[in-house]
Amino acid sequence: MIKFEIKYFFLLLILIVPFAAASTHTIYNAWHDGNGSFTANGLNFSLTASSAQTEIAIKYNYGTILVSNKTCDETSKFVFCLDSTRTAGFDYTWRFYRLQYKIRIEAKIAAVTISRQASKTDLLVGQESQLTAVIRNTGSVTASNLNFADAFPGFAIASVTNCQIKDASIVWSGNLTPGQSFACSYTIMAINKTSLRSAATVSYFNGALAASNSSATLNFNVKRDEIMVKTPAISNPELGQANHLYVSMNNTLTDPVHIKSLLITVPYGLRVTFTRGLEKVNEYRYEYSGTLDSKSAFTVNLTAIAEMAKNYFIPVVVEYEVGTNAKSISRNISFNVSLQNLSINFDTGLSRKIIVSVSNPGTQQFSGVELKVSSRCANISIARHINQLGPQGVIDIEIPVMANGSCEFIASMQYETKYGQQLSLTRSVVYSSLPKVVPQQANASAAPKATEQGQQVQTTEETQKENLMASLKDRRLIAIAAFVLVVFTFIAWLWKRKKRLVSRKEAKEVEAELAKPPEAVPPEVKIAARKDVKEKSVKPTPKAEKEQATAVEPVEEAQSSEEHEEIASKHAKKPKASRKKSAKESSFRF
Repeated sequence: MIKFEIKYFFLLLILIVPFAAASTHTIYNAWHDGNGSFTANGLNFSLTASSAQTEIAIKYNYGTILVSNKTCDETSKFVFCLDSTRTAGFDYTWRFYRLQYKIRIEAKIAAVTISRQASKTDLLVGQESQLTAVIRNTGSVTASNLNFADAFPGFAIASVTNCQIKDASIVWSGNLTPGQSFACSYTIMAINKTSLRSAATVSYFNGALAASNSSATLNFNVKRDEIMVKTPAISNPELGQANHLYVSMNNTLTDPVHIKSLLITVPYGLRVTFTRGLEKVNEYRYEYSGTLDSKSAFTVNLTAIAEMAKNYFIPVVVEYEVGTNAKSISRNISFNVSLQNLSINFDTGLSRKIIVSVSNPGTQQFSGVELKVSSRCANISIARHINQLGPQGVIDIEIPVMANGSCEFIASMQYETKYGQQLSLTRSVVYSSLPKVVPQQANASAAPKATEQGQQVQTTEETQKENLMASLKDRRLIAIAAFVLVVFTFIAWLWKRKKRLVSRKEAKEVEAELAKPPEAVPPEVKIAARKDVKEKSVKPTPKAEKEQATAVEPVEEAQSSEEHEEIASKHAKKPKASRKKSAKESSFRF
């Protein structure tokens, strides 16, 4: 019984030790006195032995740990072990034997493993194999700066999920926490006769130093068939984009090969727009038949447009005869058409308004976006046209809401892809201008919380009322300002109109004044003028007399000779300056 237990004890050691070695790294392993210090891995350690010399305290940058003889203890980053003790000498002062301690410190590290699975390793030219690689961190700390690579020279990489393609390799970079794993799947296609010993590799930092690992080896063997059939296509076309598919057949034999049937089955969602070398059997089946001469090739083409966003799987079956032997080859054309829709989002966290956001989260470009936002209860209907919305583009529309209570808003949108595919989207949201009341709990301890919630609700109502009153006040001020502006404009118009009427009246008076005949010269003016002429002894010419007689109207006969004499005497008494002035006035009036 004892031997049986010892045997299984050593078996457990064999299983445990490699695992422990894979997740830790020894940074210190030496004999040391019970009191002292040392440095390892950039950290300072100090030792203090117990009085019984059966335990030792190890103090370092992150704390202190107590370890007994022949045991280990661990922290989140290190494992501390006291493997053994030995006598170092006799202390005559204190009368006891001094001991030394075997100290071993191991740093916890990351351990990354790779496992791969392949659907098939023996291939014909043109056939595919699906692989899945799983990268896992089995260590105790995070594996950082991790770089995964799986190379396939001589093969074509048809599709990849969760990883990237770089040259002829599958690559991925990142970090893995303890126990975390990462899966990557990819499809390779044989394009030439070859053999490959494939092993994926990973390099990383394990917490203490740089490390690397590799997967188990997979042996791929590729052989040629009598007919080489290739079916490449666009890997990820967009919705509405024309996808050009072709099937190439190459006769590698020295004898001719009779192709009984090359059948291509087109799935629902693809609309065929062009074929070459194929005959249409029905809407979804296209066929070719003929003979391939020795060392010759023939290619058939098919162009289809994806009208639905999904994964497409197109089977290709070739049935042929070599002599009397009937054979067949099956190939598959697969690709994925993804739809990067626009999105409509509502922001209802604002007071008395909502914001409708139209965003393009993808990498495609959309045009002709017609957005309509309507609400019956709020009596709102808004339409917006957007010519183009590029990748990562966002357009916000702010809509005021004056209705009280709950109100439903519906946003509908129509747009088209770069390839003319018509799409539509509809979203709705319920906007509530009333506060949300949290129900009270049944127990007594919930009463203070309910009171606080009631106060919050009351505060929310008061805030909303204040906002509403402020909005109404602003509207009143705007209305008053508009009324004052209208009145001022009307007064200014009246003043300008009155001014124009006065100007017109004055103009008419001037025209009437100008239209009147010249006024008759008063008798006193004529007498004074004659007297001045006599005093100056200037004899007027006959022409002047004639003009004067024509210009001055005759004096009315109603005036008597006495009045003439009286006026003449008054005019004679005036001084010379006054007479000159009168002459000037008379000439002006004249």
